[in-house]
Amino acid sequence: MKQVVSLPSEETLRATLDAKLVAIRWDLIPWSMVFDLDVPTSEAKNAGIYRAWIVFKGMSQLTFPSHGARLPNGCCLTSILTCESRPDGFQDYAVTGILPIFDGNGLSDARQSARIVVCAQGIKGLRSESSAIPSEFGLPYATRIALASDAELQAMAEDS
Repeated sequence: MKQVVSLPSEETLRATLDAKLVAIRWDLIPWSMVFDLDVPTSEAKNAGIYRAWIVFKGMSQLTFPSHGARLPNGCCLTSILTCESRPDGFQDYAVTGILPIFDGNGLSDARQSARIVVCAQGIKGLRSESSAIPSEFGLPYATRIALASDAELQAMAEDS
């Protein structure tokens, strides 16, 4: 059974809307960076969640204003991914997120809206074929892997 589908360009850009950025990964595909996301199936209150990847091919720069905070539970993205061409042949991909702030003693209750920008040569979107209902704090790791494993996502990412 096919567990992973490739997303059309427009759906790839929309994948960040109301998504949770679970991890930023450099260890999977040479010269690329991956946003590992939990993406809601709809705007409904108890909507299912897909596991998705946005692969930034030929990534050269990342701007992520984290204000000294670790990201133990990920961060919420609140806009679609936008794309702006650069004169050097790269693209600037930008998304707005609610990012954590470290107050010196731990994670502050305050959050700040900020833009995450990735400069890359292109993108590819992938997501699990199936979705799952999240628990109180999102999808557990075992559920995310059951929806789509790293190996399945990586095989689809390298397929193009």
